[in-house]
Amino acid sequence: MKTFITLLFAGLLSAVLAQEKTVVFEKQYPKGQELVFPGYVRSVPIERNFIRTLSTLKSVKMRFEADVSASSPEASFGAKFRPFLREGENPPLHNFCWKQKIADGFTKITAENSFEPGFERNLLSDGTLLLYNCTQKGTITVRSFKLTATGIEEKQPDESQAPKKTIVNDGKVPDRELSVKRDFFPAGVYFYTSKEALLKLAEKRKISPEEMFGIIAADIAKHNCNTIYLSGVSGDPGLFKTCCRIADQHGLKVIAQGNGVLYVRPERGNAYYESTTLPAHKKILPELDGPENLIGFTVKEEVDPEPHAMALLRRARKTQKELMPHIPVFTLHNRLASVAMDDDPESQPDWYAFDMYRFKLHPDRKVIMTPSKAAYRISTNLELAYIHAMRFGRPLIFVAQGVRSISTIKSDKLTKSSGMKQIEPGVWRGYVRYMPKNGMNLQFWLGVMSGCRGILIYHYMDGGTEKALVDKDLKPTWYWEEFSECLNEAKALFPLFASWYKQNIGEVSADVSTVFVRTFRHPGFRGLFLLPVNTQIASWDKNNPRLTNAQTQLYSDEENLQGFAWAGPQTFRLSLKEKMPVWDVLTGKQIDPAAITLPPGKGRVLYQGTENELREIRTLLKIAK
Repeated sequence: MKTFITLLFAGLLSAVLAQEKTVVFEKQYPKGQELVFPGYVRSVPIERNFIRTLSTLKSVKMRFEADVSASSPEASFGAKFRPFLREGENPPLHNFCWKQKIADGFTKITAENSFEPGFERNLLSDGTLLLYNCTQKGTITVRSFKLTATGIEEKQPDESQAPKKTIVNDGKVPDRELSVKRDFFPAGVYFYTSKEALLKLAEKRKISPEEMFGIIAADIAKHNCNTIYLSGVSGDPGLFKTCCRIADQHGLKVIAQGNGVLYVRPERGNAYYESTTLPAHKKILPELDGPENLIGFTVKEEVDPEPHAMALLRRARKTQKELMPHIPVFTLHNRLASVAMDDDPESQPDWYAFDMYRFKLHPDRKVIMTPSKAAYRISTNLELAYIHAMRFGRPLIFVAQGVRSISTIKSDKLTKSSGMKQIEPGVWRGYVRYMPKNGMNLQFWLGVMSGCRGILIYHYMDGGTEKALVDKDLKPTWYWEEFSECLNEAKALFPLFASWYKQNIGEVSADVSTVFVRTFRHPGFRGLFLLPVNTQIASWDKNNPRLTNAQTQLYSDEENLQGFAWAGPQTFRLSLKEKMPVWDVLTGKQIDPAAITLPPGKGRVLYQGTENELREIRTLLKIAK
C-alpha cells in the first residue's frame, strides 16, 4: 500500500511539473517592406524567448507557416531551423520544407514535423530561421511567417541557486579617482552603415562613398558633436581607416564596433567562437589598430547576464587588448544584472557604457512610460551603473534614445492607457517609442547629473520602422536640432564633466520634487559643484502619474505620442549645508540659491566657493570673461 501511495504521489508530482506549452515566433512585414531576397538563403534571428522556451520542452511538434511569392515560375522555397548550443559542436539543421513550388501570387506554405534533437535541450542557446531560394531562380518574397513549437514543459523542482549579483545604491559613491584617465567627454551619435549602404546613399547623389561619409561627418560635427559611434564597416580595414580619417578631418573621435564574424556571439557557444570569431579577430583586429582618433572599440554589446556569456566576453576583451594594444576597450551593457556580473578586476574595459530608451510603451504593463517615469528610471539606473564603473575606476557613457518607432500590434491586452489607437478589434497602432519635447535636453542633463563622462545618441539615420535623428536624405528631426542646441550650450563644460567626481546623494536638495540635484568635487578645487536638473518637461492626466491609465489624455497619431501640455520654467530653492557664495560657472555671476529658475529638461552647473576659485575654473574651461 505504501508503495502504491508513493507511486501515486510521484505521478501527481510529474503531472504538476510537466504540462503542454506552446510558444510562437512570427513576423508580418508591411506592404513595401516585405522580406525580399534574390540570393540562395536569408537568415532571420529567432527571438530569445522562443529559444528559451523550446529548450525546456520535450516531445515537440514544430509547425512552420509562411506567405511566399516568387518572380520566376522556376523558383522554389525552403525553410530550416539552425540551432546553436552553449557547449559542444553545433548540431545539424532541422528541415521544415525544401523545394516547395510557388503558385502565382502569394502561396501559403505549411509544414509540420517533430523536433527530436540529438543533444541535451538545456544546451540550446540560440537559433536562426533560414529561408531559401532553392533553385536561385528569380526573387523570393516573404510577406509573413509563423513558427510554432508545442511540447511538454518539464519544470524542475526549486533548487537552491547562487544569489544573483546586484549593485546596491545606499547613496554613497566609491571614494576613488579614475584608474583610466580621461580628459575628453564624448558627445555624439551612433551611425550604423555598411559599404553597400554608403554606396547606395552616394549613388543617389552621384558622389563617391567616401564623399558621402564626409557629408555625414560634417553634419554630425555641425550639430556640435565631437564623436561618432561607427558600426558596419570594421570588416573592411581599408574602408574603416578611411572613415576614421574623414571623421578626424571634421574633428570627430571614433568609437567603433566589430561586425559580422568579428562580433562575439555567446549564444552560439564556444565552438562557434573558436571556429569563426577568434580566427577573424586574429586576422582583422591588428589591421584596425592605429588611428589616433579611435578612442574605443568593442566586439560585443549588450551581453546577457549569464556566466558562460560573461566568460566569453572577458576572453574576447583580453584577445582584443592583445591584438589592438593602442585602442581602448569599450563595453556597452543594457541590463544592470550584466553590469553587476562584469566584476572581475583583472578583466575590465577601458570604457563602460549603459543604454536606456525610456520614452516608450512599458513592455510588461502595456502602458506608457511617461517622462516622469523615464526621468526616475534613467537617473536611478545610471547611478547604479556609475557606482559599479567607479569601483574599478572606469568612466561611464550614457547611450540615450534618439528614435521614435510606430507599430501595429495584435493584442487583446492593450487599452487606451497604451497611448495606441484601436484601428480594428484587437489591432492597435501607435508609438512604442516616442520623443517628447525637451526629451533630448532631459536625457543629456540626467546623464551628466548621474556621473556619466559621455553621451551617445542611438541613432543617427532612419532604418526600418524607426525614425532616427535624420532620414536617408539627411533631413533633420526637431529633436536632432534640440540635441545640437543642448550640446552647444554645454560644450564649454565638457572638460569639467570628464574630470569631476560625483558625491554622496543628499548633500544638497531642492524644495521641488521634480528638480533633481547632485553634487561633485574636482581634484583641483576646494569648493563644491552643484548640478540641479528640472525634470518636469510636460503635464498630463492632471497629476502627472508615472504610468498612465485607461482615461489618459495621451494618444498616438502618425507623427508622435501627443496630448502633452508642455511645461515652462520652474523656480526652486536649494538647501545648502555651507554658507559660501554660489556662482553660475558659465556666466560667472553670483546667484541666489533661494530662487533659481530652470527651463524644462535643463540643468545648470553651479559652484559654491570663492570668487578666485571660480575665476580659475573659468580659465581652465577657457570661458571668455
